[in-house]
Amino acid sequence: MKLPYTLTFNHDLEWQMQKNHFHDTHEILFCLSNAGYCFVENQLFYLKRGTLLFIRSGILHRTIANTNSDYHRYVLHIPDITLEVLSSRQTQLFELFSRSSYCIHIPEKEIPLWIKRFGNCLKENSKDFGADVRKNVSIMQLVLETAEKFHVQDPVDYQSSNSLCQSSEIIQYIYENIQQELTLDQLSNTFFISKYHLSRLFKQDTGFTIREFIINNRILKAKTGLREGLSVQLAGEKAGFKNNAHFIRTFKNLCGISPGAYKKQVFQKNDLFN
Repeated sequence: MKLPYTLTFNHDLEWQMQKNHFHDTHEILFCLSNAGYCFVENQLFYLKRGTLLFIRSGILHRTIANTNSDYHRYVLHIPDITLEVLSSRQTQLFELFSRSSYCIHIPEKEIPLWIKRFGNCLKENSKDFGADVRKNVSIMQLVLETAEKFHVQDPVDYQSSNSLCQSSEIIQYIYENIQQELTLDQLSNTFFISKYHLSRLFKQDTGFTIREFIINNRILKAKTGLREGLSVQLAGEKAGFKNNAHFIRTFKNLCGISPGAYKKQVFQKNDLFN
């Protein structure tokens, strides 16, 4: 049995995320250059050589690399089912990684060891006896070592500013009221700030427009409902969509498949490990 995950080593120059980015898998990013910064929920983390960043599934994030700077990083995506398979009663990896996002810094002297750990998981598939088991062991070791680091090491500080604090309050308000009607005018009135300044401030701090942020968080909320077994219509309603046809159309535009097909896909994958 091959544990499901995807791992890539990426090298880019002047790289930026051009659109909203979120996925159903947890992400571990290991940065090997002084690259720029990453917006995660309502926090802004600097990406430096040795940064080990964990982003839990379903979280909007955006990375912007420095101009004229090579951006080297390993990116590992792990679904819930893999963490559940790797967890035990004593070592609850799924519970640990589901709590929140983490960011720590790996000291320079330890970086070669971490490069080797990621590299072992990137080795080409082989039909040799035991190769599949060794690859599973490699991913198990990488995830466990990452979890132990997050468990014992203090997190790095994230950027804070007056504007980012205000955007954080708006983000939290959107999270808490995602089922309700949310408009730019309403947010402007709630936070006593002009909608033009609000739009510019939010885009500057997060990389997202207000509308993009709301729509994508509605889709994330709907995805959670579908994974929990809700009907397509109920999942859409609980995510704040007032019209089922609009929900289905928006979901397909952002995710590439209909909500019904997504729900079927999720349960088919889960059945493989049950």
